[in-house]
Amino acid sequence: MISVHVEYSQLRDLQGRFQRLADTGANEVVAESVKDITERVYRHAQENIRSLFNTSGKMENALRMTFSAAGARSAGSVSIEGVGYVTQELGGTRPFAILPRQRNALSFIGEAGQVFASVVLHPPLRRRSYLGLALEQTREEMGEILADKVRTKMVRR
Repeated sequence: MISVHVEYSQLRDLQGRFQRLADTGANEVVAESVKDITERVYRHAQENIRSLFNTSGKMENALRMTFSAAGARSAGSVSIEGVGYVTQELGGTRPFAILPRQRNALSFIGEAGQVFASVVLHPPLRRRSYLGLALEQTREEMGEILADKVRTKMVRR
């Protein structure tokens, strides 16, 4: 799971630099920024899933985004549910056996024609990071998002 957290120590620094922001104003700015950052990570993750995987519908539906703000603490997270989806993010798989489910043998077309086998050893699936990549794609935008929110708040006052 990828999470973006802004804690109170960072708020004090922000308030020190921008004296015109009151406590509630700074909390609001940080909360809005964390929410925007979380939404961008989520959108990048969706785009990465679409570009990396052929059948992305179920995988995209397993993607989750949460956001919470309470006082000086704001947190956003983007995660995905499902062992197969997490395996792709964390490093792929080892080789694995494919066994017949309803018959005594598997049947498929190989180079020499139709092949029957009681077991097939599938090569490992490679790692295809979509969440980590989404965070990297958003990392450069994070400071700009916060700065834009602070500027907007200061202009309104």
